[in-house]
Amino acid sequence: MVMIEDYRLFEWSYRRTLDLMSTTPTIDELSHLVSTRGVAGAERELAEFAWRLARAGIAPTLTGVILDTDAPAIVRERAFARAAIEARRAPITRLFAA
Repeated sequence: MVMIEDYRLFEWSYRRTLDLMSTTPTIDELSHLVSTRGVAGAERELAEFAWRLARAGIAPTLTGVILDTDAPAIVRERAFARAAIEARRAPITRLFAA
């Protein structure tokens, strides 16, 4: 029984450590979040993605649509999809500069 308790402690601390780490999701991970949760469920991640695009100067119109919480969800999802394509096409130096 002690081993199980130790394992649970390890599992809890490992998950807690992962929660504390500040990781930015990749475009693929963000796409999965949006497809499973919708834009309402991935609001924070979408906002971070949009601000990164804005700082890099990539797809400013689409970025505005992604950040517009009054826009219909389907419009924001489509804007995200098109912005993700633009982000993939952008030179790497522009993305890291942001």
